[in-house]
Amino acid sequence: MSCGFGKGDDTILNKLLQLLKKMLAVFFVVTVIIVPAGGCTPAKKPINPDNKLLPKTMPRLSTDQARQPAPKGMPVTPEELDRAASGLASLASGVPGVDRAYVALANTAAFVGIEMENRAGALPGTAKKEIADRIMGADRRLARVYVTTDKDTVSRIKGVTRGIAEGRPVSDFAMDIAEIERQVMQENR
Repeated sequence: MSCGFGKGDDTILNKLLQLLKKMLAVFFVVTVIIVPAGGCTPAKKPINPDNKLLPKTMPRLSTDQARQPAPKGMPVTPEELDRAASGLASLASGVPGVDRAYVALANTAAFVGIEMENRAGALPGTAKKEIADRIMGADRRLARVYVTTDKDTVSRIKGVTRGIAEGRPVSDFAMDIAEIERQVMQENR
């Protein structure tokens, strides 16, 4: 079959067809396999805008930040931290429905664990807000107050407060505090 080209032109045409097939194969691999594998990420859920306990933008406290020295004026020694946390815990315990409260301080954040008198129900959001307001009002140096009734998180907060009361520095609990914050953030989504 002659297309008007010479015999040498058929080999060039075959080479071009082979190159086109290879390019098509590469295009297929890139568009069907590689792009979908790397191009999709899970959607980030927005924080509930009705949540009055947390600020609109919530900076996360990393383990490195938890190990940094506290800002000027904040309690730093285990004795100061224990005294400040105990005072804030007694304020939180004064809210109706609260049996016990535990407070762990890290830099300018307070993590409040609540054990309720009525263990069957959850602490209403208004009570959590009242606790947060009382603590923020008592210590204006605090930038954030996290309140939780989750048993696991309360147990972690209790462990941190117990360790600080025993004289251990807050930097020993950097991993625990980061996990407490992660759990509280997840709880308030």
